[in-house]
Amino acid sequence: MKWKTSENKRGKQIRRSFFHIDIPEEMCPRETVRLVFVTDVHNCRGGLTPEEIARAVEECRPDVIVSGGDLITARHGEFHGEQSACLLERLCDLAPVYLGEGNHESRLREHPELYPGIYEGLREKAARLGALWLCNEQRRLDWKGLPVSLDSFNPSLDYYDRFHPKTPGCKTVRELIGDREPGAFHVMLSHHPDFFGDCAEWGADLTLSGHFHGGIIRVPFLGGLCGGSLRPFPKYDRGLFERGGKRLVVSSGLGLHTIPLRFNNPFELVVLELAGG
Repeated sequence: MKWKTSENKRGKQIRRSFFHIDIPEEMCPRETVRLVFVTDVHNCRGGLTPEEIARAVEECRPDVIVSGGDLITARHGEFHGEQSACLLERLCDLAPVYLGEGNHESRLREHPELYPGIYEGLREKAARLGALWLCNEQRRLDWKGLPVSLDSFNPSLDYYDRFHPKTPGCKTVRELIGDREPGAFHVMLSHHPDFFGDCAEWGADLTLSGHFHGGIIRVPFLGGLCGGSLRPFPKYDRGLFERGGKRLVVSSGLGLHTIPLRFNNPFELVVLELAGG
């Protein structure tokens, strides 16, 4: 992994983290596929504007752009998504865009009585712009000759409970999105990093997550102080992790939410280079 941090004209830092992901020889693309992973924007709360984020993404020269969810913020019956809508328009001008759901998008879907028509409206707008919104499904794609199954796992919001944490299990992954399709490199969008073990057991080759915002406060040699679950020093706070030959990449995201601060923890774009070993 390599990374660099830059500062915009208003003093806001963005870290760009680069990871090389080895693709099995029988699936290698014709040339390197550059995937830019954007997550936890939270309607640009935190000071980065849609223009600044889009410019940073463009500088990464993406072949595809993937969102890990929480582009918007929905809480206590209030919805905020105007800035994220502007960002999505700009991203769709740069490269093909694929959208997964975070717990905030799922909240719109699970509670239409609190957010009438908003979830459907967002999906319709994304479709008009040419973005592909995924929720509990597998979608077969071709990225420069790389056979990809882009998968999205979005279990019930019960699994995001901060005070009674639990993981859904591989059985739930299978019930929601079906059996793993053969002959493809499976990229799983799973907003909560704690679901990595279940996704890996199901067969996801690469899982992309966010949610923990890098641990909010990063302590040297110890990592992120806490995540969305408010548990101290979460295992999967930021970076690349491996388990049984399967990989997880966690981004610290591009916005603020529950605990509206960051310390030693700049906003982050993740760049994944998918190629042969």
